[in-house]
Amino acid sequence: MRNLPSSLRWLIATCFLLGGGFGVLLANEEASEEETVSEVVKELVFIEQHLAEDGVLDGIESPYDVQVSPDGGHVYVASLKNDAIAYFGRDQENGELSYLGYVSQSDIGEDTLNGVRSLAISPDGSFLYGVSMFSNDIAAFSRDDSTGALSLIGSIYDTDGGVDGLDGGRSVAISPDGKNLYVAAYDDSKVSVFSRDGTTGAIGFLAVYEEGDQDVEELSQPHAISVSPDGKHVYVALWKNEIVVFERNSSTGLLSYVSKLSYLEGESKTLSPRDLAFSPDGAFAYVVSSNNDALSVFSRDSETGELTLEETVFNNEGGVIDLDGPHALSISSDGKYVYVAAFSSDSVTSFERDSTTGLVSYYQSISAEAEDTWDMNGPISIGTSPDGEHVYVGSGSGTHSVVTFRRESLVDPPEFVVQPVAVEIEEGEDAAFYALAQGVELSYQWMKNGSVLSGKTLPVLSLPAVSSSEDGVEYSVKVSNAGGSVTSGSVGLTVLPPIVVEAPEDLTALNISSSSAQLAWKDLSDNETSFELQRRTSGGEFTSIGTASENQTGYEDDTLDASTKYFYRLRAKRLTNVSLWSNDAVIESYDDVPQPPVNLQVKEQTYNKVLLAWSDRSAVEDGFLIYRRIDDLGSTWELVDTIDKDATRYEDRAVVADATYAYRILAFNESGNSEYSNSVVAITGSNPVDTISPVSRVIPAEEIRGYSISVSSSDDWEAVSNVDWLIVTSPTDGEGTENEGVVYRSRLNESQDERTGEIVVGGIEHTVTQEGSPPFLKVNPSKVEKDASEGIALIEISANVDWAVSESSEWVSISSGQSGEGSGVVSLHLDENRSFENRFAELEITSSDPTIADRSYTVEQAGNVEIFEVTVSESSFTSSGGNGSVTVSSNIAWNASSSVSWLSLESELSGEGDGEFTFILEENAEETPRSADIVVNDTAITITQEAVLVSDVEAPEWVRVTVGPLGAELVWTDLSETESGFRIRRSIVGSERVVDVVELEADTTSYFDRDAPRGETVEYRLVSFDGIGESDEVLATSEQIPSANLTAVALRVESSGYGTGFFAGFDLAGKGEMGMQYAGKGTAFQKLDFGKKHPSGRYEMDTDGNEFRYAGSVSNQDWESYFSMRTADAELSFSSSADRLEYAAWSLDSSTAYSRGGRVLGELLNSESAIVFGFEIEGEMELPILIQGVGKSLADHAVADWAGDLKLELYEVSGEADRLAVNADWRVWTNETAITLDDAIVQTNAIASLSESGGEARILISLGTGRYLAVLTSSTGKTGHAMLEVKDAR
Repeated sequence: MRNLPSSLRWLIATCFLLGGGFGVLLANEEASEEETVSEVVKELVFIEQHLAEDGVLDGIESPYDVQVSPDGGHVYVASLKNDAIAYFGRDQENGELSYLGYVSQSDIGEDTLNGVRSLAISPDGSFLYGVSMFSNDIAAFSRDDSTGALSLIGSIYDTDGGVDGLDGGRSVAISPDGKNLYVAAYDDSKVSVFSRDGTTGAIGFLAVYEEGDQDVEELSQPHAISVSPDGKHVYVALWKNEIVVFERNSSTGLLSYVSKLSYLEGESKTLSPRDLAFSPDGAFAYVVSSNNDALSVFSRDSETGELTLEETVFNNEGGVIDLDGPHALSISSDGKYVYVAAFSSDSVTSFERDSTTGLVSYYQSISAEAEDTWDMNGPISIGTSPDGEHVYVGSGSGTHSVVTFRRESLVDPPEFVVQPVAVEIEEGEDAAFYALAQGVELSYQWMKNGSVLSGKTLPVLSLPAVSSSEDGVEYSVKVSNAGGSVTSGSVGLTVLPPIVVEAPEDLTALNISSSSAQLAWKDLSDNETSFELQRRTSGGEFTSIGTASENQTGYEDDTLDASTKYFYRLRAKRLTNVSLWSNDAVIESYDDVPQPPVNLQVKEQTYNKVLLAWSDRSAVEDGFLIYRRIDDLGSTWELVDTIDKDATRYEDRAVVADATYAYRILAFNESGNSEYSNSVVAITGSNPVDTISPVSRVIPAEEIRGYSISVSSSDDWEAVSNVDWLIVTSPTDGEGTENEGVVYRSRLNESQDERTGEIVVGGIEHTVTQEGSPPFLKVNPSKVEKDASEGIALIEISANVDWAVSESSEWVSISSGQSGEGSGVVSLHLDENRSFENRFAELEITSSDPTIADRSYTVEQAGNVEIFEVTVSESSFTSSGGNGSVTVSSNIAWNASSSVSWLSLESELSGEGDGEFTFILEENAEETPRSADIVVNDTAITITQEAVLVSDVEAPEWVRVTVGPLGAELVWTDLSETESGFRIRRSIVGSERVVDVVELEADTTSYFDRDAPRGETVEYRLVSFDGIGESDEVLATSEQIPSANLTAVALRVESSGYGTGFFAGFDLAGKGEMGMQYAGKGTAFQKLDFGKKHPSGRYEMDTDGNEFRYAGSVSNQDWESYFSMRTADAELSFSSSADRLEYAAWSLDSSTAYSRGGRVLGELLNSESAIVFGFEIEGEMELPILIQGVGKSLADHAVADWAGDLKLELYEVSGEADRLAVNADWRVWTNETAITLDDAIVQTNAIASLSESGGEARILISLGTGRYLAVLTSSTGKTGHAMLEVKDAR
């Protein structure tokens, strides 16, 4: 049965926080190849403060956690004092908050949120989870992403249905995949694991881990928990400066112990970790330690999960200030900054973070100054917005508030004007890199291969006489100021060895014009970087005229003077190395006009041609002019042709037989003509053909082959056509001999006009006249047929008349070629045919000739093809049902339907064109599978559903239910071989409420129910289960459970002030009414208005039903007299002025609500001071009672000032005070109880390990009905803190 803690725990927690002296609750607590890297330093500036105010801004007192939703729309605050979660709307531009409301324990109407300490929001932002340290539960809320409001889904409490690991929950973390939640339970010294439904947000208990179980070596007092960003590992910070690493199974969420890391081992204070967080990349972990005033940095192995301590920064060391009592930390989303909420410094202290090394450097702390209108007393929580631009801090000492900060760049960061570039030099030369940035108060730092170069802090990096070992080194520079930094990309240094460069050879020079020359050479080197060219005139010195690039083999010098002799040379270069000079090349520049051609001669002369050849002496001519005269004595020269430059041959075909011709030529350019060449004479031969037949012919317009000409000759001859439509086909190439005839063909004359051409055969002309064609117009193809898509169609028209094309259809247009003269092409554009029918268009083609009739031309376009396809997202389902979707790809109308009730269709079920609809399957409760069709038009989609899986696991069989003083022993026989385990439920006979008791592993055959309700007859329900379901329930009814309970408890404890370590609380259980009476006395407690939240009175409670509510007033009792607190020990001395707490709880009337004991922490103020705890037992059996006096062991719980030499006494005060037991030397005093010491500690969650040398005390005893008083003092009068525990050890 779950223990319902007293509401007093909330009140005492307030004392700790306000006092500020107690750390944690004891019982429940271009220029370069790489991109430049810019880093902008942004400092925090105050924006606003939201102060707690009753009735105006509730739910933020003692704000132990601050979380920003993933969408950045809301901020949530966990209020430990108000048992509430408050929520604010957030302006995502300026970061300002607007208070929206809160959800609290009293609003919900159950115990959840009592001491809410830690929050986690699901990755999708739809759900929020809170862990509470007093109600020992985890609560799940759905989140309205527009209003931020929270709605409770449900809560899971410690020990509910076998749940464990929630007692004193300090921290909760959610896995990145959103599948699991992990809770660090400080009081339990356990870590619990929960599964999470991503759709509903509901959670379920999976497992619990504790020291000594499942290979876990250490798990004492876990204070903070975090999941690595990759979801592979879970990390738990223990209170004694240790971090435990678990490996996480991403499928099941379960954990496997990996290792434990101790840190800060050399420090005097060993109890201090407050918060644990990871860098966004998961490569580094950060932990703040409050008692050590420290921030520790750990590197993380992403494969093994192991952490390695890299550094720890301490307050007031290395320039770090305002790191006193750090309570929480948050890392910006960009990973650049670590923000720490420093409780004792009243500040937020900021560190820059190196993303490569993970190391941090202090750069700012911000706190309220005396003149400020805001304050930030005791910051205990901190969170950053998803964009990293705003920081939210919860402060919980003095004024309770939420403070907003914004990151601002107060100084513009540097910007590069000039970045360094790569350098290539030869060994032994000096190298230099240069950079220049703009900005104020700049500092430069050069780096070599990423490492800082000491002393290199100027814009120029000089490297004298570099060696070959520097080859390949990369340099970069970081420029910084108060606004940030910018780092250049890395650029390389190339160091070349000294190289011999081969000289070029075969340098030649050629005149191009009177002002330019072309140089050419052979490149014999493969390593030069350039060539140097020099020139001189006769009698002059060589001077450089230019350079040529590597591998170049030519150069044009266009700076010549006409008629000047020049000498050239060149050499190859590689940086400062040079080759020998080449040979000299000599030219003499031309005049302005070209040199005349020379050596003109006749190479061939026949009856019908003369072939000339000459030498070109000019490099500047634009061409040549060919002159001829009829005979060698004639005086008239005629220009017969103009030919291109650089020609050296010319064939003259315009000659006749038996004639004498003279020739001469000249070169020309834009400056003028050259002189003439020499003259030559050519004498043509006689015609080789005597006669041809026929000498003329008239032929039709058609293309015809096989026309012939007979030839009479005794020599070789040539047949040449002077038009392209007459083609000589024989002899080959027209070259015939003797009486060989000529064969030719004609091409079609498409024109209506006749035409004439000649074929010259051996000097005799054969004239051909070809008739014109009659008017015609032809169209190809005869018809256009196209598909339905938009496109182009081409129509070829062959004609010798003028024509025009017209169209009248809306879907056909003429894009080009609408009319023409002769043959042409008409281009048509066709629109897409969206109908499903073929369509036709007629073109009208008309001609200018009246003899050609107008004609119609058909264009046919096919209709569109029907498209109709359906696809289903999923067609097979399990028996539990589900949903899917059907996608329709169509260009026709469609309708969808289903004929069965268990398959319902949603969304739009008809349409024209593409569409989609969803369907839902109900659960199949039948043991047979089923199927049904979704019909879309005529297409059926078959949906199948599996039958319900019915477990065949066999039910167990009861052996016995035996009741005893400690509960009920259940024994059964396991009749199944396939079960996964057993579940036990119980109900009180006569009640309809059934309570889950426990879930056990397979093959278990017994269980002891310690929480069986006292004084009741219980019906137990036992089932076996497997992965499918459960067996039938088997029932067994117990005898009446023996009843004995603590029906009244009262305590009194003193303190020097509420700011010291102080705590008191009772564990309550059962169903019924309890009276509660408490008061804080003394100046300090009166200021707290002690008991304001839950006044003394009657409270209705039901721990099985998770109910606890105020039911009215109750008369106060004199508990001091009732338990003889002053008379039991005559030496007791209670101060009437000391700050003290007096607290009591008792069962009312015949209520079955009772106490399970409690614990109280306070001070022994002097040698007579004592802590007393009275309790009354009623019932028919004895109870095992564990009583402990704790002193030195409090040091493990951050209590430094502890009392020693403790003396623990137990009195029975039903009549005369009778001392039953005393223990002042730590020996376990017992009178044969029915429970072992180890079992008692496990059952009560009492302090397990007491100091054997610290004068602590322990009694385990069985007691029957009566009143008793436990008294804790110091036997030697030592003062300090001490704790008294009294526990029902059943």
